[in-house]
Amino acid sequence: MRKGLLLVFCFWSVLLSLSGQDTVKDSIEVVTIKSLRIFDESNNTPLAVFKRDFTKNNFLKAQLSLQEYVTEAPGLFSLNASNYAQDLRISIRGFGARSAFGIRGVKLIIDGIPETTPDGQGQLDNLMLSTVSSLEVINGPSSSLYGNASGGVIYIGTLDNVDKNYLEAGTTLGSYGLQKYSLNGGWVSDNTTVIANYLFTGLDGYRDQSSLEQHAANIKLIQDFDSGGQLRLGFNYTNSPIADDPGGINAELVAENRRQARDRNVLFQTGESINHTKLSVHYETPLKVKNTSLESYAFYSARNFTGLLPFGFGGWIDLGRDYWGAGASLTQKHIQTNGVISSKIGFDFANQADDRQRFFNNEGVQGDQTLDQLETFRNIAFYYLGSANFGKLGVFLGLRYDINRLEAADAFLSNGDDSGTINLSNFSQSLGFNYSLIDGLSTYINFRQSFETPALTELSSNPSGEGGFNSSLDPQTANNFELGLSANGSKLNGNLALFYVRSQNDLVPFELEEFPDREFFRNAGSTNRLGIELSGQYVFANNWTASGMYSYSDFTYDDFFINGNQFSGNRLPAIPIHQGSWKLAYQTDQIQVSVQHRYIGSLFTNDANSVEDNAYSLFNVNAGFQFPLGSVELKPFFGVNNIFNTLYNDNIRINAFGSRFFEPSQERNVYVGVNIRL
Repeated sequence: MRKGLLLVFCFWSVLLSLSGQDTVKDSIEVVTIKSLRIFDESNNTPLAVFKRDFTKNNFLKAQLSLQEYVTEAPGLFSLNASNYAQDLRISIRGFGARSAFGIRGVKLIIDGIPETTPDGQGQLDNLMLSTVSSLEVINGPSSSLYGNASGGVIYIGTLDNVDKNYLEAGTTLGSYGLQKYSLNGGWVSDNTTVIANYLFTGLDGYRDQSSLEQHAANIKLIQDFDSGGQLRLGFNYTNSPIADDPGGINAELVAENRRQARDRNVLFQTGESINHTKLSVHYETPLKVKNTSLESYAFYSARNFTGLLPFGFGGWIDLGRDYWGAGASLTQKHIQTNGVISSKIGFDFANQADDRQRFFNNEGVQGDQTLDQLETFRNIAFYYLGSANFGKLGVFLGLRYDINRLEAADAFLSNGDDSGTINLSNFSQSLGFNYSLIDGLSTYINFRQSFETPALTELSSNPSGEGGFNSSLDPQTANNFELGLSANGSKLNGNLALFYVRSQNDLVPFELEEFPDREFFRNAGSTNRLGIELSGQYVFANNWTASGMYSYSDFTYDDFFINGNQFSGNRLPAIPIHQGSWKLAYQTDQIQVSVQHRYIGSLFTNDANSVEDNAYSLFNVNAGFQFPLGSVELKPFFGVNNIFNTLYNDNIRINAFGSRFFEPSQERNVYVGVNIRL
């Protein structure tokens, strides 16, 4: 690990020494969509990209889950917002819906630094939501941009602008024992900006055994150079000693008492604790070569995880993870009389090492060891991205080759040596065309690919009961065909997309009677996914904004026959056919108010489609005020979620044995708070 860190920062030093260049006076102003990795002077792109800015209204939110930020994104569906031991489950066009915990199949990028590990697993428990300033979502396969597990992309920007020095303290209190206390500060001088944040979060939880305790701290340093370059340094630390898991229960137990935890989860004291540290550096600068720029990054994160599951053998997990990587790219623009051609070449490197140990869980007490193995996932990728705009026509091309090497080194040799190596490489392509119909209105068409390898946790969950990897699992692949219409004006922006995705070897979870409560994975033949996504935002009258989205998702298994069961033609579980939302917001410098409605259609809980979860609607409202009091600025705010006290399930545990599919969500809940800025 130390050698790896040395290589990363040696590489970084070389890049810095090469990049002390003069300002390029005739460089082109780029658009703000950062998730595409390559930009031009036009806001039109041949992809469905959703973007929202939260700079002025982030403080209105309870800031307990990223779900509060993504509900307006079409084609994106989220579950599990209130089980903090499992993290938010996000799916985009069905990718990620099967995740047992964390975010799978969707690439997470924060301030240009990958948050998703190279095996495709992502967590956001170390993201301080109070710092979120912007959000971008790319819908559908995007492996030509980001490689493995890029069935969609979520690019999060955090606060980086400070107008003047400030110190801010805040508190939020709410239903079910919610307590949040924060201390934030910003300092700016000449070309240097420093932002620091601390947050404590405590929560009893709606259900029994669902409490949370977390401490988080962030520091960001931004240095602008006279040459036009910018250096960003980041530090993040998260300590969460308590995140309990109440587990899934069946429909009868939900009707009996929806706030109860599953009895075995109580018996085995299920939950997790984490300790997470991350360091990152990002640098970009223009070069002496005309219209050429360099961008590079490096990072290191260490994560210590202890998880207790509701069974004995192997039910106590200790995991130590080292994850580090680096990347660099060169972008060049060719300006011609009839258009602009942009090209980017680059590479990404990432190394993940999981020291996984399992023990007996003797009803909340650590017992004898059952597994000890070091699992590594190493990725190196090379990519080319190109865009061209000639008058009304735009073209986008993406090519990427990923080399993945997975290895399990078995150190628990009393039952034999189950060490092994797997090589999973892939070539991904994307091609898109955009045509401007009139000013502010364009149409586009694209073809894109994605691949998704099994995660290390999925490979190590072996139905044989032995160590090593489950070698029967294959990567999941998909092709996406899309036709869209995009509007981008001063008052109206929106997107309409019609798409078809064909996937092969979908990875789906299941449970076995001989291993109760333990989740395994298998490939599921192929799927067909037809969909429509519509979103829009309209500014009308003075200070009023209306926004909304609708998604139609007809996702079915095309070929899935397993253990004598024919599931072909069945719908993919945990994804509603229909979902939508609308929001009405009023905003001035002093007052901000919004009302939102969400509709989630019915969905199935298992591959057999034998149990259906009902549709539901939710109404939320929040409001905030900003006013000076002498030299102090006060920001009181409040929110009411689930105003009409709808009873619904916050999470679905797919294919759970014993029909324990449901995790009931909280009823009407409120929060109030105030921030004081000096």
